[in-house]
Formats: sequence, structure tokens, C-alpha cells
Amino acid sequence: TFLPADPSPLYYGLVLGLVFFNETAWYGFVATAFASGPVRKRYDRVKATLDRITGAVLGGLGVKLLTS
Repeated sequence: TFLPADPSPLYYGLVLGLVFFNETAWYGFVATAFASGPVRKRYDRVKATLDRITGAVLGGLGVKLLTS
């Protein structure tokens, strides 16, 4: 929806390169952060709670999908 109606192949290449750069930078940052001791310890403390919350949200979305 954000691309022009008839973009050039160069435009497609630039968009693809930008998306690749953004994804690589973000996941590199997350991996580096989680490799550090303090962040890892904090995540280990809240992991079970986050897993339960995520499971409940996904389960609720699944029920909504089944009933719609």
C-alpha cells in the first residue's frame, strides 16, 4: 500500500535492501541485548509469566477465529 502503482526494479531493490537492513539491525540488537547478563537474568525471571500471557492471548485469538 505504500509503494507506487508502477515502481521500477531499482525501487523494489531499494525497498528490499532497506527491509533487510532494518531486520538485520533489529535482530542483531535483540541478540546482543539478550546475550548480556543483566537482561538475560531479568528475562529468565519473567519468562514463565510472559509465556502464560502470550499463550492466553493466542488462545483467545484462536477462539475468536473459531467463532467468527
